[in-house]
Amino acid sequence: QEKKEDDGPMREISLVIPANFLPSRQHYSFTLKVQETDYRAYPSSARYGILTNGAPLPGEFFVSPVSGSEYSDVFTLRAVLWYDEDMPLTYVFSYEDTSDINVSMFPLKARDSSNYFKTELPAGPSNKDNKLSLVLQVYDVLGTDSTMKRDVVVETDESIDLERVIELAD
Repeated sequence: QEKKEDDGPMREISLVIPANFLPSRQHYSFTLKVQETDYRAYPSSARYGILTNGAPLPGEFFVSPVSGSEYSDVFTLRAVLWYDEDMPLTYVFSYEDTSDINVSMFPLKARDSSNYFKTELPAGPSNKDNKLSLVLQVYDVLGTDSTMKRDVVVETDESIDLERVIELAD
């Protein structure tokens, strides 16, 4: 806007709200009111409304079968009935390695729009009764995510073909 000589000083005002300060999926209305200091003019106001973003709303995370043998049984992982206003949704399927004090995440496939994935899995840690935690992360188009886990039992297969494992890793 062009400033005229008789308008007086102009000031720019910013409202800065820290990230994650406002609760998700809430409506807020901000109103700015201005009036000249000598009260010669009527006050003016402007209102601006927002809706804060939220993570995708949970659906289901199905894994079939719930038990099997490492690198031989095929597990199907499916995410269904997830929802968010900020479509499209994308999915990452991973597993957690909890064999030592540090928990590491290993993606099974890159983030994409497919809500299912078939894969062979490594054995779960023997100190956890071969339970392997599978992790689903669902992202909205703005990058906000929700996470859900499912445990499966993946037994060690003593007859595993080492060449097959190397082939799968490539």
